[in-house]
Amino acid sequence: MGFWSKTKINSESEEPILTALDKQWVESNMKWLRLMKPENKAQFSFDKINFPETFKDNAIDSSTLVADISKLLSLDNSIIEINFIEDITSTYGLPYSAQEIFKSDLQENDHGYKIILGEYIIKHPKQHINRIICECIKIKLLEDEISFDTGSDTDSFIFLAAIHYGFGLILSQNLIDVGTKSDGAWVSNWRYSSAIPFQVMAYALAFYCAGANAEIDEWEDSLSDEFRRELHLSHKFVKSSISKSIPERMDNILDEDQLYNLACNKFKKGHLEEAISILHKVVKNTKNQKLKFLSLHNIGYYLQTLGRYKESIEYFHLVLEYNPGNAYANDNLGFAYVLTGQPEKGKFYIDLAINTGESNLAYSYRNTALYFGEIKDMDQAEKYFQKSLEIHAPVDLLEYFYGKHLLAKGKKDDAIEYLTIAANKGEMDALELLQQVIE
Repeated sequence: MGFWSKTKINSESEEPILTALDKQWVESNMKWLRLMKPENKAQFSFDKINFPETFKDNAIDSSTLVADISKLLSLDNSIIEINFIEDITSTYGLPYSAQEIFKSDLQENDHGYKIILGEYIIKHPKQHINRIICECIKIKLLEDEISFDTGSDTDSFIFLAAIHYGFGLILSQNLIDVGTKSDGAWVSNWRYSSAIPFQVMAYALAFYCAGANAEIDEWEDSLSDEFRRELHLSHKFVKSSISKSIPERMDNILDEDQLYNLACNKFKKGHLEEAISILHKVVKNTKNQKLKFLSLHNIGYYLQTLGRYKESIEYFHLVLEYNPGNAYANDNLGFAYVLTGQPEKGKFYIDLAINTGESNLAYSYRNTALYFGEIKDMDQAEKYFQKSLEIHAPVDLLEYFYGKHLLAKGKKDDAIEYLTIAANKGEMDALELLQQVIE
C-alpha cells in the first residue's frame, strides 16, 4: 500500500495528488481482481431497484440489507448470519473513538459466515450499510476463492474489491461520517474517516471505470463536491496518461510474486493453460532464481496434469540443473520417463528422489509401481501400489493407475471400485475408462 500520510487534499492541481506507490497499489490490486474474477459491473446505487427488500422498511435492517447485497453478489443469503454484540460503545456516558463505533468482523463456521457488528452501529445508518457491504465483499472473495491478506491493509483492499463488484459508488458516498447527538444529559460528537482516503478511493473508482469502459457522469451528482472533483481529475488523468488500453497496461503491473500466486490460483480452478502461460512470464522476467525454478517445476507438473508427459521432461531437467537434489523434480521426471516408454531411466530418477529422504513416498511408491508394471513385474507393481495406498494420502491418478493395473490382472470388479474413486475425484481419464469397462 502507498503512504497514505502523503496523500493531500487537492485544491489547485489539475492532477490527482497521490504518491506513485498509492497509484501502483491501486492499479496492481485492481488488475489482480480483474484477472481473478473478470467483471465489468456498473456501480450500483442505493435505491429501490437494487435494494428492494431494504427499502420496504423505514429503518435499515441488517437481514434485509444482507439479502439484497447477497442477490447482487450472487451469494447464498442462507449461509450468512448477523450477530450484534455489546461492546464499549454500548456503555452510556463512556467516551470512545468513532473507529470503535463502526468496527465489524467476519467469522467462518460450519454453517457459513457470521458478520459481527457492535450494537451502536444501528444508530448510524450510513456506516451500518458500509460495514455490511464490506463484510459481504469479504464473503464474496472467499466464495470466489480469491485470497487476500488479513492485516493492516485489509479494509483498504476491501474497498477496492467493493468497486470491482459494483459497490464503490455506495461506499464512496459514506467515506466520512460527522455528527452530533444529545439526549439532554450527554452529548456525543463523532468524526469517522474510512480506512482509505477519498483521493485514493476516487482514483480507484476512476481506474476501474476506465478499464470497464464505464461512464461516471450518470451518478456523479450523488457524490460530495470534494469527491466529485477528485474523481474527475483522476478519470481525466487515467484516460490521458494511458496510450494503450487499461487491460493491456494492467498486464504489466503485477509483480512476479503476484503472477506466481495467480498461476497457482488458476491451476486450482482447473485453468491449466492459463496457469502455464502466466508461469512462462514469471520465468522470463524474474531475477529470483528460486522463484524461477519453482515456476519451471510447476510448468512441468501442470503439463503432466494435462497428460503431456513428454513435454514436461525438459522443465524438470532445468530444475535439476539448478538443484540436482530436488526430490519432487526427480520424482516427477521419473514418472514422466516411465509413462513415455523409458522405464529404466524413470526408475533411476525415482530412486534418486527416494534417496533424498524428502520425497512424498505416496507418490514415489506409485511411480515405482508404474515402473514395475511397465516391465511386466505385476507382483512388484501390486506391492508398491499397496504401499502407496497404505499411506492414505491424496495422490494424483493413484486409483486410476491402480484400476488399470487390476484390469490387466483380470480383476474387473475391483478395478471398477478404484476407477469410480478416481472418477469421483474429477479425473477424466478414469471416467472415460470406467465407462468403457462398464459398457
